[in-house]
Amino acid sequence: MKPPIPVDLALHGQIDDVTRLEVLALPDHPDPAPIGLFCDGALIATVRSADHADMAMVLDSGLEPALTLDGATLQISVLVEVG
Repeated sequence: MKPPIPVDLALHGQIDDVTRLEVLALPDHPDPAPIGLFCDGALIATVRSADHADMAMVLDSGLEPALTLDGATLQISVLVEVG
């Protein structure tokens, strides 16, 4: 299992009401664009460049990851339905 991914928070303090997290390439940046973590459409963190290849692999897989932010640590899980 891949360890959690550290992120650089764009906001200071605690994010109290996280309703939807998304990992996306930052708009208006040339390829390879930095990867950002968005909460309800607002940029809240960026993925460190050392972890871009891992994040790109997750994004390119076509699977929908479940994202959890704990402080400055992003945990990614992929739920697979068996049966």
